[in-house]
Amino acid sequence: MEKRFPPPHDNLKSIRQALFHTQDLTTRELSRNGRDALLVYLHTLADGEKIREGILDPLLSTEDKPVMEVITSAQIKKEADLNRVNSGLLLGQVVLLLEGVQECFLIETPSLFKPNISEPDNEKVIRGSHVGFVETLSVNLHLIRKRTENRHLTVRYLTIGKMTQTKIALVYMHNLVNPDLMKEIEKRLHSIQADTLLSPGFIEEYIEEKSFSPFPQMLNTEWPDRVMGHLMEGRVALLAEGSPTALIAPVTFNAFYQSPDDYNSRTVVASFMRVIRFISFFTAILLPAFYISVVAFHFEVIPVELVFPMKSSVETVPFTPLLEALLLELTVELIREGGIRLPSPVGQTLGIVGGLVIGESAVQAGLVSNTMVIVVALTALSSFVIPSHGMGASIRFLRFPFMFLSATFGFLGICFGLLYLLIHLAKLSPFGTPYFSPATPLRLRDMKDTLIRLPIWKLNRRPVDAEPQKLTQERYSRSGNMAENKVSITQGQFLSLILHTQFATSPLSLPYAVATPAKADGWIAVLLCGVGVQIALLLLWALNRRFPSRDLFDFLPRLLGKLPGKVVTAGYIIFFTLTGSTILILYFGIIHSWMLPTTPKWAILGLMVLAGMQLVSGNLRIMARLYLFMSGLILLLVLSVSLVYLDPYTEVNVHYVMPIGQIAGFMNLLKGAHESVFALLGFELILVVYPFVEGSATGKLKAASLANWISTLLYSFLTLTVMLALSPVEMSLIPEPLIYMLKAFTYRLVERPDLYFLSLWSILAFSSFSTYVYLASLGTARLLNRSFHRKWVIGICLAGYVLALLPQGQHVVDTWIQIVTWSSYGFILGLPLLLLLISILAGKKEERGVTP
Repeated sequence: MEKRFPPPHDNLKSIRQALFHTQDLTTRELSRNGRDALLVYLHTLADGEKIREGILDPLLSTEDKPVMEVITSAQIKKEADLNRVNSGLLLGQVVLLLEGVQECFLIETPSLFKPNISEPDNEKVIRGSHVGFVETLSVNLHLIRKRTENRHLTVRYLTIGKMTQTKIALVYMHNLVNPDLMKEIEKRLHSIQADTLLSPGFIEEYIEEKSFSPFPQMLNTEWPDRVMGHLMEGRVALLAEGSPTALIAPVTFNAFYQSPDDYNSRTVVASFMRVIRFISFFTAILLPAFYISVVAFHFEVIPVELVFPMKSSVETVPFTPLLEALLLELTVELIREGGIRLPSPVGQTLGIVGGLVIGESAVQAGLVSNTMVIVVALTALSSFVIPSHGMGASIRFLRFPFMFLSATFGFLGICFGLLYLLIHLAKLSPFGTPYFSPATPLRLRDMKDTLIRLPIWKLNRRPVDAEPQKLTQERYSRSGNMAENKVSITQGQFLSLILHTQFATSPLSLPYAVATPAKADGWIAVLLCGVGVQIALLLLWALNRRFPSRDLFDFLPRLLGKLPGKVVTAGYIIFFTLTGSTILILYFGIIHSWMLPTTPKWAILGLMVLAGMQLVSGNLRIMARLYLFMSGLILLLVLSVSLVYLDPYTEVNVHYVMPIGQIAGFMNLLKGAHESVFALLGFELILVVYPFVEGSATGKLKAASLANWISTLLYSFLTLTVMLALSPVEMSLIPEPLIYMLKAFTYRLVERPDLYFLSLWSILAFSSFSTYVYLASLGTARLLNRSFHRKWVIGICLAGYVLALLPQGQHVVDTWIQIVTWSSYGFILGLPLLLLLISILAGKKEERGVTP
């Protein structure tokens, strides 16, 4: 639709609105023959020298001639269509508006910047553009503008630094960026009251959320193409005068492992390189720690063929594995830092010659082993594979804490170190964006451009993490807040919560526990217990259904009265705390017996309790995301036990369990089912979590039931596997038969798989313990009429920790388990049944549409 131009200032207002008031739009007022005139142009695209020489000087010096004859530009035309005028501005043209003239003049004055534009030294690419940012802000904005002729590309200028008066620019796509994100960034920038801001690094530290996190929370880049790609996903770029670096926010962990080369290479090749980079992440932080663990603690995992070569390599070294690794790692860091500070040719020579000479000399002097040199060299190479310099530096730092953990706890320290790291990543949310997205929260649609890269034509959906206004390439709009006020979880996350809570310490000891009363029919007793749990689950679901938006601690006072409700709430808190403490006790017993016999009890339990504090101090959604992400561990552990069927030295005898169902008798089966109750505890969390689960009541019941039956069938399968492999006499002598079987299993390069199994299983035990800490801390908050449970997490963890540290023999542990088991009948069956009856008889239930 055409628009005939009114007076110049009205025209200018229309142009500003069409370009969303971008601040790189420049105007110049003139007077020609007594009439007002306006020059309008984008100074990041137009050439100021050409404007002065070819437009301003001729117009002001010769006012009696027509405009078309005065202006010396090669191309000038009249235009009356506002849309074409806006397009001309985006091409670098100058718009001349004259009072009384219905048309405007479009004058060609494109900027041809010819500064020393070159490829960034710290972000090399093979294919694609080799033009990088420079130290002039206007040139950098010009490079971005030239990559999209779109009126929605908006620039906002700010001046920060009381003394330096540093000019910065915010660049974003007006039709894509989340308005809440822009408000938050501008708010943080305006809050900076420093005297000095010399580079974007200063700004990054002022506006990031977690200053002491080792991970960068904004992406640094010197590539205009990379900036443009992130702008098209709804993100914001920040550039500063005097620096060639652009900051991009918000970003996720995956953004630091993406390279511009990925989008200029074949899909398969790009995906392969992505996988290599992610493998390098684990290699860079874990390889020295793994070596230290093997040499210091778990020498049994080394294949027989490698034992003597490694023994001869390390036996002459006078230092411990930790000191040996620190010596070489610090040497590598010194060489790297020295190579950076020296001129390029000298620095490269120093790196190569220094590494060869020092490494060879250290080995010959007997200060380090050959194996350690190889490990450190591979670690250094892995840290250099990461495309982002900031992330690479963080990874090089993280290897040192892992080295200390492995030198203290072995494989267990590595697993808990990874657990701490994973919890930190799950809790990190720069500018309201989950840092570990799309893994937590799990979004399969956004996985198209993470670990692998699908074909470009498949990437038709923008990532959700930045909450863009337009989610897909089609015109679908999406609005959202920076953070949701209500904590909610999906039904899949609810399923993983129950599954992780049930599948904890019991897989290792359950076969022995049920075999005592039920003998070879123990696996049937587990199934029978699963049926009982399903009945109890239906009861709990029926109670929750009457109060769909309230949890157990909310409707207890309503049904029992204020004082009795508080008393029962306190009982549930004690029950949940005792259950968590029992998990700690069983966990230590197994780790102490099979993995770390000399490590003190307080250290092993402290490792888990500290991790529990870190996780539960977040919210339920973070826990559920993490559990869902780690759900593959359960399948991995079950598959590792299934290897017994492949072991030629293990005899599987079906006669051990024959005749099915007729060995123990019904009463002994019931006793075996009773012994299985503790193993299947965890389903009771539906009492507390139910109102936070999205979806219908039927869907919630299906998710909880599916979790219960997965646990039941897995427990039954593991129990049956043990009973097929071990005779009844052996079963009566071995308290943890699963670990015993795995310890005996060997296959070529695999030695002592039980150590790997126990290290991974520790994470499942941690999950179960954390859930009960969450339930107890939430109950404590409600008991004391507080809104948040975080303040009480430390107290609950310490209570469970102290109880677990008390001296306990096997008899005391068995008594403790029985106390928790019998208590569960009252807290999970008796009280909920009573509450349900009161609710029905008294007609008390939550009305539809009422929220707490």
